[in-house]
Amino acid sequence: MINEYINFVEEWCEILESKFKAKYPTNPPVKYDFKINKKYTKIMRIESSGSSVHAFVDNSNLDILKAATWNSPAKGARYNLANNFDRVLEVCDPHGGYLYSGRKVTS
Repeated sequence: MINEYINFVEEWCEILESKFKAKYPTNPPVKYDFKINKKYTKIMRIESSGSSVHAFVDNSNLDILKAATWNSPAKGARYNLANNFDRVLEVCDPHGGYLYSGRKVTS
């Protein structure tokens, strides 16, 4: 299960990077990476000017959450990695607009 989870998150990060490159072909590259912690997996955007948190994944139920701060997510699941993975890859954007609560998918 953990290998499948890591593969999901790696693919999500790769898609975010490719969408950034497609939208901003002349900008310096941006890298998306992740860190699995005890409760949440942190999805980070890494640029030459610094890093920011793109999203969190709740490790207990695979809910995707918008970042509230560097260390904590906002309340309310936006998507579920297990149930909505293809949809997440389809709608994700490098800036996280798809994570705002008015755009969430509940099924």
